[in-house]
Amino acid sequence: MSPIGAFLLLAALVDPAVQPSKQNDCYKPADAAVVEETPTFHLTPEKVHSASASLDPITATPVLQLTLTDVGNTEFVKLQRCKIGKRIAIYIDGKMVSEPVLMEPILGGEIVISGSFTTEELVEIQSSLTRP
Repeated sequence: MSPIGAFLLLAALVDPAVQPSKQNDCYKPADAAVVEETPTFHLTPEKVHSASASLDPITATPVLQLTLTDVGNTEFVKLQRCKIGKRIAIYIDGKMVSEPVLMEPILGGEIVISGSFTTEELVEIQSSLTRP
């Protein structure tokens, strides 16, 4: 499976009870030399509570629905700090499967990855994330 040419979308069910980090956590002096890299999030079985391949009810395209563990969600929330409007690379088994632009904080631990996947590819990814 190759992410080249694939349009991928990362969506979320946002938990309103969880508050995003304060904006002052993002402060950097104007004269600071900052080199920004695309932050990466490596999905592993330890970070995924459940994974389910299904069809999007609106577009009828294959999607992967993930519920993160507390460890996975904590890491994902920290990774998003100060990254609104920027890309986050999502890796599974060492391969980048998505590099969406983060439009808003995803804080509830529920994410959906969709794009140019076949159902078979998503079942394979699901299996790799839920192995014992």
